[in-house]
Amino acid sequence: MSRPRAVDAPTAYAYKDLGNGEIRLLELDCKDQREHLTGTLRHWQTLCDPDKPSCAPFPSYTALSHHWDPKPEAEDVLPTLLLYDETEHKSYALPLRPSLHAALLAIRGRMKTEEWKRKTWTTHIWVDAICINQRSSSDKDKQLGKMGDIYNEAQAVIIWLGELDDDTLRGIKFIRSLQKLKLLQDFLTLERHIADWRCLVMLTRKPWFQRLWIVQEIAAARDAVVLVGDQSVSWDDFASALSILVSQFEQVRTMIGKTGYFARYRDPFGEVKLSAANVLVETRNRLLRKKADGDIAEHLKTLEALLTSLSMFEVTEQHDIVYAILWLSSDASQGVKKAYTRAHSYTMRTPRHEDNRNGHKRDSLAPYTYVSTSLPRRLSLSDQFLSVPATIAEQKQADERLKDTGIKINYEQTVFELCKQVLTHIIETTQRLDIICFHWAPQPRLHDLDATPPRHHDEVEHPSWLLYTQRNTYESSSKVTVSIQEPGDSVPALSETVRRVNADPLIGMPGSKRRPYLACGRTRAASAKIEGRTLHAYGYILNAIDVDAGVASDAIVPWKWRVELEWTDNNISPPDQFWRTLVADKGPDDEPPPPRFRLACKWAFELGPKPPATKRKSDGSCRHNPIGPNLNLEKIRNQGDGEAPLKEFLDCAIATVWNRKLFRTEQYQEHMGQAKSSFIGLGPEQLQRGDVVCILWGCAVPVVLRPAAKASQGLNVNGNHPAGEISPTPVINVVDEPSSHGTENALRPRQVSDKGKSRPNLNVRVIPDVHEDYTFVGECYVHGMMNGEIFNWAERNGRDVQDFRIH
Repeated sequence: MSRPRAVDAPTAYAYKDLGNGEIRLLELDCKDQREHLTGTLRHWQTLCDPDKPSCAPFPSYTALSHHWDPKPEAEDVLPTLLLYDETEHKSYALPLRPSLHAALLAIRGRMKTEEWKRKTWTTHIWVDAICINQRSSSDKDKQLGKMGDIYNEAQAVIIWLGELDDDTLRGIKFIRSLQKLKLLQDFLTLERHIADWRCLVMLTRKPWFQRLWIVQEIAAARDAVVLVGDQSVSWDDFASALSILVSQFEQVRTMIGKTGYFARYRDPFGEVKLSAANVLVETRNRLLRKKADGDIAEHLKTLEALLTSLSMFEVTEQHDIVYAILWLSSDASQGVKKAYTRAHSYTMRTPRHEDNRNGHKRDSLAPYTYVSTSLPRRLSLSDQFLSVPATIAEQKQADERLKDTGIKINYEQTVFELCKQVLTHIIETTQRLDIICFHWAPQPRLHDLDATPPRHHDEVEHPSWLLYTQRNTYESSSKVTVSIQEPGDSVPALSETVRRVNADPLIGMPGSKRRPYLACGRTRAASAKIEGRTLHAYGYILNAIDVDAGVASDAIVPWKWRVELEWTDNNISPPDQFWRTLVADKGPDDEPPPPRFRLACKWAFELGPKPPATKRKSDGSCRHNPIGPNLNLEKIRNQGDGEAPLKEFLDCAIATVWNRKLFRTEQYQEHMGQAKSSFIGLGPEQLQRGDVVCILWGCAVPVVLRPAAKASQGLNVNGNHPAGEISPTPVINVVDEPSSHGTENALRPRQVSDKGKSRPNLNVRVIPDVHEDYTFVGECYVHGMMNGEIFNWAERNGRDVQDFRIH
């Protein structure tokens, strides 16, 4: 297809400002079938009184979901859309990026097909790049927050994956064939279908699947169609095909392994289960609860859960890491969740009881229940409890009375200001600090040259308590470049695969059914706050790191780990401290590890290189050889031999130790005459000797902090004052017990002695004036300190609650 001429109209299109409650819709001209596009961009009132003659009925429309091409250096090389101004009777040119231009040409070609007419779709279409003035920050700020409602109200969402070629055509045909049960067994066993599976995977690697914005677009859609060139399949058929691939992937991989093409690779398709496409398929129905007619009944995920579970998707504008999912959140979107109502219907609201912070019940007008009242209808018993606004004016007044507690879309603020706002919101609503352990924040840029208008960010680096998405668990890779070629068949290699680059988060996902750890007990982060670029938190210092046993790069366990954990003899069973640390005391799905893991750990090391002989000391104890072979857990897992318990253990161990360090803390002595002890744990590869292991109130796992200036604060590394010094204010040790008022998660300070004088119990939090500056290194696992043991340990060892200032 030849590129259309750059300029078909003398003047560039100028947007007109939208009125209150208005959106723009593009009406494509289907009569003109030449390579250039023509249409009309009209304003439509979404909230309109049908009794007013000036209120035009709101049209039905479809919505386009597409990939944005990189911004070109000059717009004069772009194809254009000619928009007709009905007032001036003149056409104006609007530049389009090539992918969008191709999508509109394909859609225009389908508008006259029988399929389009059968579905009663109209020529009105909503396209974000056209219906939002991309040059106006104020227009973007207002319209982007409504996108979820726009996609939900559309008749269907059309997903444009790009132009058609031989491979994508084969993938589309394979998706259609997979809907037939009688063919499935052949697809899973016959080698000639390997290329079909590969073409299906190639479809999931299209750039569209990498965009974060598509999550809300597809989640909100009532109906969705995947369009590739002039070929289409329903979204449900595509999702079913990918789900079959994921569920049967072990069998598909076994079939591929028999061909000999991929002898060097465990997984030639990459981690398909963890690809953005599969995450989208699996997540779509878990984000929103919908009614039978497609209306949204409830938003199911908090902003924290969305940020931490969708970090594999990409954005061009850094702010969009938050803004692209803001509408989906149940707790942070701006104002009241309300869908666009057509001009011929009113909005009805259902009161909902919610707990306020004091534990009392209060009535709320969110979420809305939408019922068309254009025709007479008999009210059911449940309808009698609905509050029906008599007029649109009353509805707007009710909206204004609702307290606005959401996060506003504002592209003028810096990325750090947005991240600070998000973190403050999460800490205040959850009373937890778990979010600081997740990699969710965009990496700042000194100049945001792609923004319109350009902005100059005032930060070069975020504070250490904002972890970048660049250090996620998985990333795209282009290392697998082998292609399948059969007689008469040519399938090019995939452009990228998904591979592991870091261990899974220890913290567990927000909103999961089971929290794997609760190192902080039932404490809350009620006193945590952000001042400037400093996060203030409270908690205990466990101990300083004394031994760095090395990092398990790509899940290769160093021999020094076995020495530190005192197990170098494969003839005896590994001690609990060893095998439990390798899996962070977790089994599959964050459940407690099964007893068979102890034996599976022994099997795994027996399959590795033979260790040097263990010598015995005169007292019978082992003399551990400091030099020995490392063990590649990934290699053992990929060998494919061994029983299911071994693979199960190896999967958990790989997900735990990958690029983590084993450490041992400084020794401590709880009581005179007892042997000194130390803690063993796993931490981020950035940890160093001298870092401190801390347990913060409201954080489910211990964290590693790096002291900035211990000497200037006059503190020991363990957080206590040096011998002979007295705290400037009395120190009260805090334990995790319910208060006498019965508040479930309150903290009650116990009676302690200050210079031999007894003080009574106080049902208040008392924070000692003890603080030091730190930087955040990362989360960690500490064997024996993951479930609230810190409180008894701190009391026995005289550790004081400390104010941590984290920069």
